[in-house]
Amino acid sequence: MKQSKGRAIPQQPAHTTPRRAHIPAGGVALTDGRRLSFSHTATLRMPGALPCHAAWWTCDDGLKVCASLDSTQHGRLLHVSLSYPDRDPTWEDIKAVRYAFYPSNVDVAMMLPADGFYVNVHPFCFHMWQVPVTWGIR
Repeated sequence: MKQSKGRAIPQQPAHTTPRRAHIPAGGVALTDGRRLSFSHTATLRMPGALPCHAAWWTCDDGLKVCASLDSTQHGRLLHVSLSYPDRDPTWEDIKAVRYAFYPSNVDVAMMLPADGFYVNVHPFCFHMWQVPVTWGIR
C-alpha cells in the first residue's frame, strides 16, 4: 500500500494496469525458432470503422501473419491474424505467434462471432484480439 497524506491507498489491481501491445518493426522471431520476414504495410479501410495501419509478415513454411491496431470503444487494440494457404494453423503456430506479437502480461482472445457477424475472407485464417483491460476478466 502507498501512503498519501496519512492514509493508505491500495495498489492498483494488476488486471487494471495499462498494458500495451504494438505492431513490431521488421522481422519477427517466433518462440519456436522460426522467423517471420516483413512483407509490407498498408492502411485498412473497413466499412463503418476508422482506417487502421496494418503490417504483414511471411514465413518460409507458408505461414502468413497480419497485425493491425484497431480503433475500438476501449482504445486502440492489437488484432493479429495468421493463416496458411491450404490448412489451418496448428495450436503450436497460434501460441508462437501470440507470444511473438503480444507481451506476456496482455490477455489475448480468439472469438467465434454470432452468425450475422461472421466474416470468412480466407478459409484457413485465425484471428487474435488484445483483450481490453476494462473488461476486467482477471
